[in-house]
Amino acid sequence: MKMLQYFSRTSTFFAAIILIGLVSCSKEERGAVNCPRIAALKETQNDPLYKITVYAGKNLENGEDHDIDGVLCKARFSNLIYSCVHSDGTVFLSDTYNRKVKKISPEGVVSTLASLKEGMPLSLKCDLQGNLYVLAVNSAPSGVYYSICKINPAGQVVAIVENTGQGMLLEDISINNVGEIFVATRSQIFKYSDDGNKVLYAGKPTAGFMNGQKEEALFNSITGLECDKEGNLYVTDGNNFCVRKIAADGTVSTVAGKPGVSSHPSKDGTGEGALFSYPTTLALDEDGNIFVGEQFSIRKINREQKVSTISSNSIYNIKSLCANSRFLYLTEDGQAKICRMRIK
Repeated sequence: MKMLQYFSRTSTFFAAIILIGLVSCSKEERGAVNCPRIAALKETQNDPLYKITVYAGKNLENGEDHDIDGVLCKARFSNLIYSCVHSDGTVFLSDTYNRKVKKISPEGVVSTLASLKEGMPLSLKCDLQGNLYVLAVNSAPSGVYYSICKINPAGQVVAIVENTGQGMLLEDISINNVGEIFVATRSQIFKYSDDGNKVLYAGKPTAGFMNGQKEEALFNSITGLECDKEGNLYVTDGNNFCVRKIAADGTVSTVAGKPGVSSHPSKDGTGEGALFSYPTTLALDEDGNIFVGEQFSIRKINREQKVSTISSNSIYNIKSLCANSRFLYLTEDGQAKICRMRIK
């Protein structure tokens, strides 16, 4: 009997200690205890290669709160359009309808980095210092217009371009290692300096297909931009059904896909021997591989321009891709979650 009383008192004592420990934890830490996605962060070495898993958020039900910060399992978003990832593993998201830019720490905690007073955030890219460059869409009685702002790591928002000009339909933004900002329309790419000065970088108002010098090159529905470490700019050229490269010396060439030829389903191969259905976005990893999003698949282009399909029929209409050394992150059109896959 005494032994039973001893165990009863001991169990109560340890339960009290655990309860006190949980109470003293922060809200995020308490949530992390019950979040299997947090636990999974420690086991990523065992993740199957190219398997897609939900990283944060979920598809919402009617009436559900769509603006919640916290650990991966608890966070809620409205509609994630674009994402980018810093080399330290921090992921940034444009939570468009909430008019916020969110970030996910490497430890798996979602927080609001900045709220935009003007416009809704669309595409965003980060530089080596952790600054974000955001393309936002605004509305006015005269029509839709776009702006570009810079958000520093402390969340301070500074306008770079308050209005890129009426009538310009902008698609994506990118930044190179020296701080030059690139913004794409359907058939042209403009370059901005950090103080807002603008010059035409490549393409013409007329859509079409032509390689050569960037001033003479033609594009047809640019859907994605990405700069590499060497100053080359990669482009998904949607209606030409190919991935193209603007080299640092200004020469435009085709990396993969046959101009003007699409395939349903897509076809693997090398260079023009590969066919795309409709490339919508792209990302570069730290090894120089290119990942291309299509409506129902993700393709990988290695340094030898060999194209392979690494995921198909498990996703719908990829809106954005971003990559670091080990993971590819993706958002889908109209979805309130971000997914990821291990790529190395």
